[in-house]
Amino acid sequence: MGANYSDDGRIGGVDMGIRWTCARRSIRASNVKGGLFLAERGNAVVSAVMNIALATLITLSLVTVVFSAYYGLIIRDAVITAASRAGKAESASQYPYLMQMLKNSLPSLANYEAHIAQEGNFMRVDVTAKLPGFGFIEPPPINYSALAARETVE
Repeated sequence: MGANYSDDGRIGGVDMGIRWTCARRSIRASNVKGGLFLAERGNAVVSAVMNIALATLITLSLVTVVFSAYYGLIIRDAVITAASRAGKAESASQYPYLMQMLKNSLPSLANYEAHIAQEGNFMRVDVTAKLPGFGFIEPPPINYSALAARETVE
């Protein structure tokens, strides 16, 4: 008997567990087994705990993405500011300033490394940071570089 045969007691060729109640073959909702819910099998408490844990991990993952973007902007601004200050004539080393800025702005679990070097008539500032991650997403390492022209007084 095919899937669309009128005398076939199955729907779509698959027995869904629906029982026919009378000769007219009408279906009552009380006779349909719900296979999508934890009716007789499983534990509702375990299911609730698993759903809460999954929702928490997804929320933490989204928070990680947001904070990663936010701290990336902070690092970018620190690198640009340090490069522009290092490029000024008669400027002192900007390395302590940059490290203090990163220390005050980034979370304490962040790992970062900064380098300031002179390349000809330019000052180059490089910062690499690894931010902490929570949930399913591990934020990628953040790398920013800035190049500022060195002022000369003649």
